[in-house]
Amino acid sequence: MKHHLIRYKTKPERADENERLVKAVFEELRGKSPEGVRYMTWRSGDGTFVHLVETETDGHADLITGLAAFQAFQSGIIAASTLRSVT
Repeated sequence: MKHHLIRYKTKPERADENERLVKAVFEELRGKSPEGVRYMTWRSGDGTFVHLVETETDGHADLITGLAAFQAFQSGIIAASTLRSVT
């Protein structure tokens, strides 16, 4: 099992847009219902977002990054974030 914790802070004016993009990822994930994938996100009041991704294999991680909604999210987060941290 692989775990990834991603934390970043958005620009204040972009936090709602980022949340919309994240929700689109969840909607697409629900529609596909992939086995071996867990994905959780928290948003704090200061615009910090924390994503916890758990996958059984590297192949399962590709299920997330291959989503159209995830690709849109990645494009949006570059413009929306003030600082990025990935662990």
